[in-house]
Amino acid sequence: MSGPRIHDGVCVGIGVNAESCAEFPYYAAMPNTADSDRLRALIESGITLTGGLDLEQVLARLVRTARSLTDARYGALGVLDEEKRHLSQFITDGMDDATRQAIGALPTGRGILGVLIRDARPVRLDDLGSDPRSIGFPDNHPPMHSFLGVPVLASNEVFGNLYLTEKRDGVFTEEDEQLAVMLAAQAGVAIQNARLFEVASSHAAALEQAWSEVESVDDLLGAIVGGRAQDEVLRLLAGQALRSLGCAVVAVALPTHDRLHLRYIAAAGAHADRLEGHEVPVEGSKAGAALMARRTVWVEELDSNPDAYQQTAQVAGIKSVMIIPLVHRFTALGVLMAGVAADGSPLGPNAERVLQAYAARAVLVTQLSELVSAERERGDAVGRLMASEAREESRRETLRRVVDAQEEERRRLAIELHDETGQSLATVLMGLRRLEDAASLEEVRETAAELRETVQNAVQELRALAVELRPKALDDFGLGPALERLVELYGKRTGTTVTTHLAGLEERLPGSAESALYRIAQEGLTNITKHAGATNVSLVTRRDADRMLMMLVDDGEGFDTSLHSDGLGLLSIRERAELLGGSVTIESESGKGTTVAVEIPT
Repeated sequence: MSGPRIHDGVCVGIGVNAESCAEFPYYAAMPNTADSDRLRALIESGITLTGGLDLEQVLARLVRTARSLTDARYGALGVLDEEKRHLSQFITDGMDDATRQAIGALPTGRGILGVLIRDARPVRLDDLGSDPRSIGFPDNHPPMHSFLGVPVLASNEVFGNLYLTEKRDGVFTEEDEQLAVMLAAQAGVAIQNARLFEVASSHAAALEQAWSEVESVDDLLGAIVGGRAQDEVLRLLAGQALRSLGCAVVAVALPTHDRLHLRYIAAAGAHADRLEGHEVPVEGSKAGAALMARRTVWVEELDSNPDAYQQTAQVAGIKSVMIIPLVHRFTALGVLMAGVAADGSPLGPNAERVLQAYAARAVLVTQLSELVSAERERGDAVGRLMASEAREESRRETLRRVVDAQEEERRRLAIELHDETGQSLATVLMGLRRLEDAASLEEVRETAAELRETVQNAVQELRALAVELRPKALDDFGLGPALERLVELYGKRTGTTVTTHLAGLEERLPGSAESALYRIAQEGLTNITKHAGATNVSLVTRRDADRMLMMLVDDGEGFDTSLHSDGLGLLSIRERAELLGGSVTIESESGKGTTVAVEIPT
């Protein structure tokens, strides 16, 4: 803002804009007779307005300038309160400190001063005391006769009045009035800007505080959702409250299971580590009183209060505390405590309100933590139930497949018994009839030889079936010989070349392990015959300290394990291994054969 200047009888510039000049006729042109000293003073006054001084200094300088320009002995500027009814600030110039102290209290807006408050128009009086609206002066007040008062305006709003008294060479003139109006306008702009800045600063501070509150709540919710323990979240809250209050320590205490004690589970500030875990009795402590009464408790001197629990003051190193109960649905959940050290500053006037806000958040934390914990437990229970149901479904599916496999195996055995052994026995019956009808000894001998060969074939077939059902070598000699016999018969039956390297089978394995590995090898060879089209197969075993490994490798067609890993044969192999606590690894690729590795504990 620039200072006013007088040019061609028109008022422009500092503190007075064109609108102000147009709206108020007393902003009319200054006569051209204004000397350079007055013009310089007006310019300096405008520069002061933008010079970065605080409001009171600016107004004091404006009053001094007004006295100088109008040759007044005394000057004052009264600032109205927010209701525009009384003076809240009264700045004087021209009186020494001794005179001001002798007068006593500053005026609040009565008499002629009150007239200007009620009717914001300039007032010029030759003799202040003779005006009927005057109420006189207090004791020790210097005499005042001539008087000039003008309203302090900005944007059509009245902020106060500028008063000038005791013109040295007579009475105040119209020119004095116009100068005073200009300076009052500058004062109005200064007051308005100061109040706008105060409001803006207040709004900015409120916005910053609100944003800080939102951030603190967001941090708490993030910690809860992130799965942090309740005491960790409450420790975070205590730290937030500590920064807001500026005290020595803030802590949260919750009742023990028997509700006979309160245990501090989270703290922030001095001696927080000592305070956490500290217990106080519900009966015989201020914290317990706040919990039971569900009311705020303030103790200014802990060491002199007979109802206070002295050990808490010693542990936390504090002299005074404010305790807020954590209440949810008429139930006290715990307490939030803020403590002040012996050499610390007392809590501010808004401390209880701030601590109440953090107490509400502490209640939210405890409730949400319990809900999240309960939901997590429910989720775990649902997961276990679903896993159990999946296992049960898998077990039923496996059982169904095993039953199907058993039925398929029974059907195959029945067909082999019917087609092979049954036909052999039918041939024997027919041969016996031929013996009955034989006419010569030579014919009997030929028929008996044929019957002997047929019976021998039938016996071999029955032995092969018996080996498939349960090889006798497995019981008599162990897994190694049983696998050697299995591979030998498989090679003869299929024409496939099978190589073996059976190591680690010198010592017998538990019966269940030997049976499982034998059936796995048997199932694997059957799968190769049905699906692989292999010409070479390798069977390898190796024994470590506590594990037995068996690998079955073929050079067949292979398959995509991501699409065909749940076939009946492979499922049976997995089930047998898993029943013994083992595992199965299958590696295969189309056109590159298959490797089945089985590992079981021994």
